[in-house]
Parts: sequence; C-alpha cells; structure tokens
Amino acid sequence: MSQYSSLVTRNGLTWLLIAQVLTILPLSFYLPWWVLGLWLGCALWRIQIYKMKFSYPKVLVKLLIVVIIAAGVFFSRGTIIGLDGGVALLIAAFSLKLIELKSKRDAVVTIYIGFLVIVASYLYTNSFNWVVYSLLPIITLLAALIGLNQTKFADDVLGTIKLACILLIQAIPLMLVLFFFFPRLEPLWSLPLPKGSQQKTGISNKMVAGEMSNLTQSSELVFRATFTNTTPIRNKLYWRALTLETYNGRAWSQAWDLSYRRQQAPPWQYNPSTDQRIDYQIVMQPTFQNWLIYLDTPQLLPAGVKRYADFHLERSKMIDSVYSYQLTSWPNAIREPDGLPRININKQLPLHTDPRARAFAEQLKNTYHGNTEQIVNALLKYFREQPYYYTLQTPDMGANSIDTFFFDIKRGFCEHYASATAFILRSADIPARVVLGYQGGEINSAGNFVQVHQFDAHAWVEYWQQGKGWITIDPTFQVAPNRIEQGLREALDAKDQQQLGNNILGYGSDSVFTKLRLAWDNFNNEWDIFIGTFNTDQQRGLLQKLVGTTKLVYLSIFLAIGFIIVSSVWLLILLKPWKKTNDPLLRYFQQFESILASQGIDRELGEGPVAFAQKAQQSLPDFAELIKSFINTFVAQRYAQQFTSSSSLPNILKRLRKMSHRQKWSFSK
Repeated sequence: MSQYSSLVTRNGLTWLLIAQVLTILPLSFYLPWWVLGLWLGCALWRIQIYKMKFSYPKVLVKLLIVVIIAAGVFFSRGTIIGLDGGVALLIAAFSLKLIELKSKRDAVVTIYIGFLVIVASYLYTNSFNWVVYSLLPIITLLAALIGLNQTKFADDVLGTIKLACILLIQAIPLMLVLFFFFPRLEPLWSLPLPKGSQQKTGISNKMVAGEMSNLTQSSELVFRATFTNTTPIRNKLYWRALTLETYNGRAWSQAWDLSYRRQQAPPWQYNPSTDQRIDYQIVMQPTFQNWLIYLDTPQLLPAGVKRYADFHLERSKMIDSVYSYQLTSWPNAIREPDGLPRININKQLPLHTDPRARAFAEQLKNTYHGNTEQIVNALLKYFREQPYYYTLQTPDMGANSIDTFFFDIKRGFCEHYASATAFILRSADIPARVVLGYQGGEINSAGNFVQVHQFDAHAWVEYWQQGKGWITIDPTFQVAPNRIEQGLREALDAKDQQQLGNNILGYGSDSVFTKLRLAWDNFNNEWDIFIGTFNTDQQRGLLQKLVGTTKLVYLSIFLAIGFIIVSSVWLLILLKPWKKTNDPLLRYFQQFESILASQGIDRELGEGPVAFAQKAQQSLPDFAELIKSFINTFVAQRYAQQFTSSSSLPNILKRLRKMSHRQKWSFSK
C-alpha cells in the first residue's frame, strides 16, 4: 500500500493547522476579511471530520463554495487575477483543501500550496522582519511534512520540530548560493498593482492648496540616502521629485503636453574644479510611480533612467519594490541658461483669476523696472516682513485662492507659499514653476545616512533668469526658517503639534529609545542596500569584485562551485566517514553509547561494555531491562559468535531510542 493512501496522522494535521495560521496571518492586511473567516470555518470543519462528527462535503457543495468564493474575490477586489485577486484565491484554495483532505497525498498537496503562499507573500514585502518571520511557517510546514511521513515522529513533537529546523539549516547554504549567483532574469510578465497602492504613493503629480498638509499625518518611510563623504547640512537637502509647470486656477500639475514633457533635458553646465560635488546612494521604498528622488543636479544616471525637459528623472519601469541607485549631483550647476522660447510655458496663467495678486505683481514690475532679481528679493522680503504664519490649519480659500491667502488670511502650509510665489512671479512676466519633493530628513549618525518620511514632503519654487538658468527659492523659509533648518515639528505651534500627535518622530532627541530606533533603522538600511535591492546590476558588481569582469558565464561557474561545495559538506556530515566502522556490531554499540549519552550516561575511557551497561542499569532503572538485553546479545554475538537473530540488536536499539525520546518529552512537560 502506498504511503499516500494511509490516513493523516494527528501530529501531521496539528502541524498543518499551525502552519496555516502562521502563513495566512501576515497576509491578513491585504486580504478581504471574509477570507480569514473562510479559513477558520474550514479548520473547524476539518477538526469535526477528524472527530467523526462531520462528513466530507459533497461534490455539489464544493462546487457551490468555489463559485461563491470566486464571486466574493471579484466583488471585493474587482478582479480574480493580479496580485490581490490571485493571492486571495490561493489562500482560499489553501483553506478549502482542509475539508477534502482524506489521505497523505491530499495533505502533501496542501503543504505545497502553503509554500507557494509564502512565496506569494514576498511579492508584498521582502523586509528583514518578514524574512525572519517567514521562517516560522516554513518550519511548521516542514514539521507537518515530517509528521505525515516519518512513523517514528508520529507522536514526537520535539523530534518533529527539531528535524524541521535541521532541514531548514541544511538548505540555507544552497539558498545563499542561488541568491547571489543564480542569474537575475527579467520577469516574463507583470502583475497589476495591489489594491490601494495608489493611495500609498505620498506626493502626486498634482498640487492643490490645502491637500499637501495631509501628508504630515504619515510617518511612512520614503527613502534613505547615504553620502560618500560629508552629509550636507539640513537646509541644503532639497530632495526633488516632480516639476509642476501648469496652473489652472486651483491646482499645479505637470505640463499637460506629454510631447513637451518627454523632451530630453535642456543643456546644463557645471565647473568640476570649483563647484561642490555630492556623491550619494538612495534606497527608495515602493512608490508605484516612475519618478525618482534626487538632489539638483544629477549626473551619470542609472540604467533605464532618463532626465526630461523639466529636469525630473523618470525610470522606464515602475518602482514597485525597494529600489537602490547611485547619483552624483552638482547643486551649483546652471540649468538651461538660454531657455527662450521654450520657457514661455512657465509664464502662462489662467485668465480672470486673482486680480489683486496680478496687480501686486504689476506694481513690483513697475517699481523695479522689470529687474528679475530685485522683484524676487522684494517678494521674499514681503513674506518675511508681513505677518504671515506657517500652519497646518487653513480654511478653504475659495475661487481666488491666491488673493485670499496672500492678502487676507496670511496663514498657510508650504504649498500655499509656493503657489502664491510662482503665480506672482509669472504675473510679473518672470518664468516660474513649482517643485514638489521632500526637504531635510532625519540624519542617522549610526549609519551616516539621511532617512526621509512622508511628513518631510515640501514644495518650493524656481524661477528662470537669462544667463543664470533656473534658480531655486523657498518662500517657506522666509516665514518659518525652523521648518528648513530643524524640521516640521519645530516650525509649528503647540496647537499644530497636537494635531500631529505621535506621527512625527522628534528629530534630534538623545533618548535611549531614539538611539535604539536609529540603530534599528541603520540595520534596515544595510539590509535594503545589500539584500532587499539585490538585482542584476549588483550581481554584476559582485562579479566585478570577484573576478574583474561581468561576463555572465562566471555566474554559472560560481553556481557550480557552490553546488559542489555545499553537496560535499552535506555528504561529509551525513555519512561521517571518520566515525564509520566496517564492523556492524561496533556500529550498533556506538549507537547504544549515543542513546545512553543523551540520558547523561557517558562511557569512561577504558571502561568495558559490561561495566558500562551495569552502570547505566543502576542510573536508569526504567531502561534496565532493555540495557541488559542489548549487552547480553552484544556480548554473545561479539565474543561467543552466538547469532540467534540478526535483527535483535537493531530492534533493541529502536526500542531504546523510542523510550529515550519519550523520557525527554515527559521531562520537558
């Protein structure tokens, strides 16, 4: 009879249920609530079947359940394909298999589905926390597999879990070889975005006054930046993401003309002998967008990344996982020094809006005779000297929002100041545009990197001047310099800080908790750099360091060498040639010694077999009969050549080993 035709053992079923809990639990954040209820119902049904109180479902009942589940996934996720729909169906299959589980074959199939679920979980995250946690369901699935197929472990919980851990440890060297040297191939297909991913992207390609302050409620990590040399001071860290050149009277957005926006970047120049150079590496968290974050102005772009007409960087593929890239920036570079007539798009404004702001701009233009620098300085001075206030609490500005903010309310967040500044400069016939990104960040001294969160989102302005190109200004700095030099919390009053609650971490704190958090962040940064973002480029970089070339043939060579080394070590450990003997009786006696040693009885140097057995009988009275039987049989066969039964010694050893395991289990309880 095949091993798969026998009934499922209690130990195997128990481990299978535990493995399902550990496997499904972390996915509960991404699944419809009823999928968890489905598993619970199937688990209870399975237990009642085991107790012979429930029967297995009929074919029509199973078909009806499958149809209901498919409909449920479709209506809750909008599709039954893609990441969300596919994982929900996979979990449903993982659960439903319980109620039709009749033989070991069914149980093994269920276990394999469990391994597939764990693999699917890595599509959501590959963080260190998840990698460590995923070892638990892997071990329990292995324990279920062992409990189903190893008779001697049918009632031995400790033995089952111990063997599962040993198998996992044995697999780790091979896993590392495959991770570093198996060729990184491009996927043959792509999955639709998980539901809700668009809501997690932080800043978008549109800025509406009053909406950007919502990001202050999020402490979600956006990226970490590690600098090769000295980390720039905080007020120089303007992390650019998007350039907004179109204004419709309410919102700023990227240029609507895609052909214009997709033009290659205009000329820019820098002086390598005098200008400051910044070398750094950024590790971005998934944004489900194509644009990158950087400091002005980057040189030597990563593979698959282009710089476009508004100087924003865009990757050919969406950033749907942790993404690492290196840049060299020249913050003093002159960008587009001769931009006419292309920069005329940055003078356009909607008709018949905000008349007071237009009149104010016209007044500045007339006062300073159209001198760009003097107009800009006068506007910034106006912000600095008038009673403007930096706050999260702003009312609806109405139709003429620029006028209402600039002349009446005089209270706003960074997008209000950036929007008003760009509008007034354009009204004064000065090309201007809004830049979206992040400002500052938390400097982690433990790892010499800066980590930026969603609450660091910021908007500023750049204007164009003939011969000097685009020049960056930040009107928020004129009103709330603490925002730029220290951080958001330090720039707000007590009422605004209360609104933030505990979402924003206090930068600069010297508490033990802060130091531990920074150390943990440093570890996660190293994990993301060396493991989480390990891709084709890094794999080739590893080859370059090892053999001085990036030819893929060397991957095969290292892969083969790794397999040979790992297999050789495994064989040595399993076969233990240094412990082997050609005498079968001596092998049996060595096993006898090993079992007694596990009970604390060691054979002394020069101690004979009979004396050793007598000592063991006195110390282990429960084992006395088996020890006596073994030693009498061994002496008779070894010294008197009396072979009454060729299998008697193995049988006695088997009984001794089983009793030893039970003794350990009873002691542990």
